[in-house]
Amino acid sequence: WARPVWIWGAGPTGKRLGRALEGYGVRASAFVDIDPRKLARRARGAPVLPVSELRVGAHSVVAAVGLRGARALIRDELVRRGFREGHDFLCAA
Repeated sequence: WARPVWIWGAGPTGKRLGRALEGYGVRASAFVDIDPRKLARRARGAPVLPVSELRVGAHSVVAAVGLRGARALIRDELVRRGFREGHDFLCAA
């Protein structure tokens, strides 16, 4: 993607994905999370931001949350916000 990459999930799965992407020269510009304890912190050097900061066309999103059922909820939220799967976002976990 030509746009900055944001990883949805600042927990272990998202951080692991961030580390793996760095091996390919892709560094997450930000992490997105719904856990208020993680917001305003940093993950792998990037800020952890709330979902409200997502903007279609501004960045590409890779969802990486290992919790059962999270993928469907994240996909629904991104689609509701106008993101298109395969173009604006991918689900990695």
